[in-house]
Formats: sequence, structure tokens, C-alpha cells
Amino acid sequence: MHIFEIRSGQEFEATVFAMSHDHAVELYMAWRIVNGADMLPPHEVAEYDHTQYQRHADEALSRGIAGIGHYDEHSGWTIHPPEKFEEMVDAF
Repeated sequence: MHIFEIRSGQEFEATVFAMSHDHAVELYMAWRIVNGADMLPPHEVAEYDHTQYQRHADEALSRGIAGIGHYDEHSGWTIHPPEKFEEMVDAF
């Protein structure tokens, strides 16, 4: 499992927990579709540099869950798997 960061130009779009670069793109596209996106803007997928929050990243990666991640300094990462994407529409 890896952490990827999705950016569109200089804009941050999402943090994705996925098995590979291609898997991250698939999850991101599914999440965008569930959120009602008509178009997918050009984007860049890069491995997330998690050295600043290493302990939280290690804990999240050890769960082995793929999905969209949200970070909180106090509680660490929350990972929303694809089956929870529809629930996220109203939350964010």
C-alpha cells in the first residue's frame, strides 16, 4: 500500500491510499464521479511525502485499506474505501 497525492496544476485534489499509481488514478476517478464531476481535469499523481507525519502514515498504511484519505493532526488518517464514497459527498 502507498499514499499518493493528486494535484490539478497547483491545486491539491485528494490523498489516495492505493496499491499502485494506476490504482490511485482509478480510485480518484471513481471518487470524482460519485461527487458529480462532469469532467476530470488534467492531474498529476505522485507518491505522498509522509516523513513529516511518519507515525500516522505508518499506522494508516498498516491497515491495508485503499481509498480517499483525510488527515487530522491529532487523530491521524481516516481512509474512506470506495464503498463509502457516496457517504462522503455530503460530508465534504
